Amino acid sequence: MKARKRKSKVAHYLVTVELLAPFRLHAYVMTDDERYVTAVGNQMIDRVEANRWPALGIILITKLSNDPADDGVALVRKIIMQADKETKKAIETATDFHRSIFLLAKSHPDDGRLMELH
Repeated sequence: MKARKRKSKVAHYLVTVELLAPFRLHAYVMTDDERYVTAVGNQMIDRVEANRWPALGIILITKLSNDPADDGVALVRKIIMQADKETKKAIETATDFHRSIFLLAKSHPDDGRLMELH
């Protein structure tokens, strides 16, 4: 019997915590288990509370395409990979899990591009 090729169940998510500040907290999550998306959201709230950033109380979670070549996924990855070589390598080599949490100024053009994906 010939083994069937298993279809990837890895999904990509953009998570954003809206703050009453000149910046937003974003996360890119790649996972095959939706529970990690909730865990990342909790980590983001922990960071907001630890830094005493005033939060609006809104968390946006958008499931992006499962295809890493999709425009939305590619945009998020491109923005994050600008951070440093380690982050770029981590994203390029990730196969079933990746998490990046980052701040962007609301005035930054990339922040607007991310918000359009929600």
